[in-house]
Amino acid sequence: MSILANLSIVIVTFLTDKKTLMNCLNSIDKRVEIIIVENSPKFRNKKFFLNKFSNLKIYCSGKNLGYGGGNNFGLKKIKTQFALILNPDTILDKHFFSNMNLILKNRGFSLIGCELLKNKGFATGGFFNSKKNDEFKKNFSLVPRDSLTKVDWITGSSMLINFKNLKNKKIFDENLF
Repeated sequence: MSILANLSIVIVTFLTDKKTLMNCLNSIDKRVEIIIVENSPKFRNKKFFLNKFSNLKIYCSGKNLGYGGGNNFGLKKIKTQFALILNPDTILDKHFFSNMNLILKNRGFSLIGCELLKNKGFATGGFFNSKKNDEFKKNFSLVPRDSLTKVDWITGSSMLINFKNLKNKKIFDENLF
């Protein structure tokens, strides 16, 4: 059995257009369970997506719960040890899941932030201490891409969660929309 069978992906949408979501879903390995949380009463094109992706489940929250509330809603549906939070406009690199296999074997982590390849100066992780953060940014290009770096914070656009090392599945502060 592939270790990817122990991974689920949560994608929170709010009336996301069909092409954007198709691009995202097409970049996901077919062995991974995908949960879409539509932050509204009705998901457009539900039958279309369910017919295209046998590894997909779609839930409507009934109202816009925001980013944190939508992700917590989806995380409650997961039965796997690992979850990947993914924004619907993300397209995963063709090597993402082969690299993910290596990461999932290292079970000592709680949260891992993913590097955004076509990132336009948007930090995906760092430190609260500005001096330490400046040093990290300066040396980031020297960090090998197959290694992990411990940081104080990561962004939520692409975040890997190991539930084994967390107390509960409520990861996000729902007061932050």
